[in-house]
Amino acid sequence: MPPTSSIVHTLQRVKSYLATNLSSSNLEAARILEEKFQKLLGFLSMKLATLSRCLTQFITHSFWRLVFQSNPFVVQLIYFMAISFAGFVALKNLNPDGKPVPSDFDLMFTSVSTATVSSMSAIEMEDLSEQQLWVLILLMLLGGEVFTSMLGLHFNNAKANKEELSRRGLSSISREIEVSISANSIQQIDMECGQPEPVISHNQVQQTKSTRHSSRAILAHIVTGYLLASVMCSSVVIISYFWLNSDARQVLQSKEIKVCTFAIFTAVSSFANCGFTPLNSNMQAFTKNSVLLLLVIPQILAGNTLFSPLLRLSVWALGKISGKQECTHILLYPEETGYKHLPTQRNCVYIFLTVTGLILLQVTCVCAFGVGFKGL
Repeated sequence: MPPTSSIVHTLQRVKSYLATNLSSSNLEAARILEEKFQKLLGFLSMKLATLSRCLTQFITHSFWRLVFQSNPFVVQLIYFMAISFAGFVALKNLNPDGKPVPSDFDLMFTSVSTATVSSMSAIEMEDLSEQQLWVLILLMLLGGEVFTSMLGLHFNNAKANKEELSRRGLSSISREIEVSISANSIQQIDMECGQPEPVISHNQVQQTKSTRHSSRAILAHIVTGYLLASVMCSSVVIISYFWLNSDARQVLQSKEIKVCTFAIFTAVSSFANCGFTPLNSNMQAFTKNSVLLLLVIPQILAGNTLFSPLLRLSVWALGKISGKQECTHILLYPEETGYKHLPTQRNCVYIFLTVTGLILLQVTCVCAFGVGFKGL
């Protein structure tokens, strides 16, 4: 074998040996790096999960503390500021095409006015797009008195649930001791006075508390159902009227407003007593459609002056249909629910008679003045 060929063969063997060793060492290094990277990912995911859990607990604790331990005025102020700002952002980002764009201040004013059902607008309602009208519908619904009172009722129930859970954390032994001590003290007082009185057992006390709590929960659901039923029924009635009356439907078609949007907008606005409509002239465009005006009047009363009597009537009707004991408890002890819009039966009768009398007086005056003006 010539010396040159042997040298070349030796160099090739050295080259293959180095390549084999280097590749194996690189694979080992890559495997080690992959293991370390997997451990790092596992560590980071565990830390992120812990951080997100702590952040969620902090937000939840802060929320419950804000709702339950803060001044109700502060809670309502934050609530209305939040929905007003959210409404402003939505109105700003949903500008209509081919129509004049209102200024930011006018949009903010309209959003605040709608959320507080103040019935003041700095923009032309017909210049709003379909999406902006739905934003106003949501703002009127969230800012209405019935909806905000319903939220307060649900929050009070949640607060009662939380307090009940904290009470259950006490040991049963301590509760039995307290009950026995109170029972002995009552028996001793009865013996001294010579007038024995029945002792209320711990189970009776718990049953009374449970009845109160379930009554508040059922009342919250009744108010929610009342709100949804009123808006939905009124919307269906208004849609049906426009479907049957071509003249009224032609008014909306000339303004390029959908019947469904107008019906829901008018139903929510009348129930929340906001007074807005998608038309610049409000309800003046329907002066010849007196039936439509008559259909809107009950919705106005159902969300305002007659809300309390109708709510009590709803509770009574639900009690008759379902036979729930909680409904009877609500009617007998409305003050225990803590809901200011549920008065006693006598006050509901007074409210109904007052509202009916004022409406009849107004109708009489309008008819009398109308006849007098026609005579002139």
